[in-house]
Amino acid sequence: MYKLQFLEKKSKNFPKALKMARQIGCTYEDGIIRIEIKDILNGYRQIRQLFHYIQNWKGTQATYNNRPVHPYRFLLEAEWIGECYDQRMIDKDCGTGFGCRKLDTISYHITGPYFKTHTYWYNYGTWKGNKWIIDKKTIYNLLIAYAEKKAISECPLFDETDLWNRVQNLPEFLIADGILWEKVYEEKFVKGERIQVPRNIKHRYPDKLKGSQFCLLDF
Repeated sequence: MYKLQFLEKKSKNFPKALKMARQIGCTYEDGIIRIEIKDILNGYRQIRQLFHYIQNWKGTQATYNNRPVHPYRFLLEAEWIGECYDQRMIDKDCGTGFGCRKLDTISYHITGPYFKTHTYWYNYGTWKGNKWIIDKKTIYNLLIAYAEKKAISECPLFDETDLWNRVQNLPEFLIADGILWEKVYEEKFVKGERIQVPRNIKHRYPDKLKGSQFCLLDF
């Protein structure tokens, strides 16, 4: 549930804001106006005019499932999720990868050269000998947290079980063979000596493939 509150003000616009809040449905007690919205995907349409007055007032705050969120931005993003849902009901295509077009905080498909600014699924893991063990639990938890933050979890098509299964289908481990994968190092000082220590792993993208539509890795 989304909960919004703002404070009583001496502003000339407060009576207008209070009137709008009452039309939406609110409580007004001890100088605090509180609104609860259950239909998150349509909440922005209900409340956007109210934000014209209150979004910059000190004391305006909101929570979603008891976690702080940006009062205005969260509902706007929820509106976008609702629009995406409407479109998916037409084309029946939520995309591949993690099963949701909006769940893009971690890259699933590897279709081009490595970019330091991107976060790939394989970035989460630990070295055990020559094997880079994929931390699937962390990947799943990060995706769920992102889905909550961006209101993706409100989409009727979002399926946590399906997401879990997709994460489980990722490789158990990778090996830096110098062909598809290579180690990422960092410098550390050990007993006064600077050494290179494996920190992560990254995919390789041969020069001959650059500019083509070839998908290097597509699990």
